[in-house]
Amino acid sequence: MDLEAFLQTLAQYYAQYFTPYVTADYEGDAFQHFGLPHLTAIGITALILLFIVFTRNKLEDEDRAGIREVMGQILLINQIGYYIWLYTNQNLPPLNLIPRIPLKIIPITLIGILVWLSIFMLFKKRQTLYETVYLIGTIPALYALIIPAESPYGFPHFLFFFTLIPPAIIFLASIYMSVAETEMEIRLISILRALVVANLIAAIVYGINLYLGTNFLNLLNKPKTSPFPLPDAPLHLLYYEGIAIVSSLILYLPFLIKDMIRRRNLNADTERIKDFI
Repeated sequence: MDLEAFLQTLAQYYAQYFTPYVTADYEGDAFQHFGLPHLTAIGITALILLFIVFTRNKLEDEDRAGIREVMGQILLINQIGYYIWLYTNQNLPPLNLIPRIPLKIIPITLIGILVWLSIFMLFKKRQTLYETVYLIGTIPALYALIIPAESPYGFPHFLFFFTLIPPAIIFLASIYMSVAETEMEIRLISILRALVVANLIAAIVYGINLYLGTNFLNLLNKPKTSPFPLPDAPLHLLYYEGIAIVSSLILYLPFLIKDMIRRRNLNADTERIKDFI
């Protein structure tokens, strides 16, 4: 087979087995909530979660670093692939920021922000990043995994995987850092730090919205659909703050209980030492 024939065969294979599953004009089924592919993804996430929980004390430092690197690389590759797909397949509004350079506006989403925070958290292992991802990202990631947004792209389209992989990895990463990386702790002050980071990010996105006329993160206007009843803008921002505080306090409870048990055991050991003396 000469080179030209090989390239033609490769192009035909690409057009038949690859293009239909990355094109914007997807002719397959839409995303089915709690369909078999969706339930399979949830089940795989649950199995990985159980594996993390039951093997956390058996992992060596090299194992932990390897797990963090794998999760970070999956998120990075997935996110870059998604941006490329958006840029080449979607009719995104132009961004006239630099003359003669055709830029487009890439949507800013909560999951997208959490993806980048999680990537840096996994690669750099920073306490502040961990606090933000765990306290601000765990519940939204789990929600996005179980009840993702409506999408015309079902299995096995590329966007099916993008819809589920990021929230699954974000959720698993936050739990993994909590149970396997023992030096990572959540304190009461962690809630304040996480809220400060979240509000700084929100302020930046708010400014971007004002400049571009967008509504990223639903900061200028409340979302059309929400699991919580929200007042009109700008009061809906106060509800965002309240939801973030309440969810952070809930996620802080396991660490509070662990600290209480630790102090109780320490006091008991101290009493036994005093009795022995």
